[in-house]
Amino acid sequence: MKCHLYVMATLLATPLAAQARESSMWERFNWGIHSVTIPAVFLLGLIAGWWLRERKVSEERAREEIARTRLDSSGNVDSDKK
Repeated sequence: MKCHLYVMATLLATPLAAQARESSMWERFNWGIHSVTIPAVFLLGLIAGWWLRERKVSEERAREEIARTRLDSSGNVDSDKK
């Protein structure tokens, strides 16, 4: 999570650093759209990453449950034959 905060701070600080070198850039930079889109894209990435992680965990749980069920059912068949 700290890495995400560093990236976010860097993205927001870059225009300020450029402004220090070039004053006309400060006038042309559209703060309104960038102050909304940069955090929105960052949050969208966090949400997508969280969703994909949860999906992967649930798929792994399902695979483990299927494997456990198959082992249980094959074990029951062998015990019935004896």
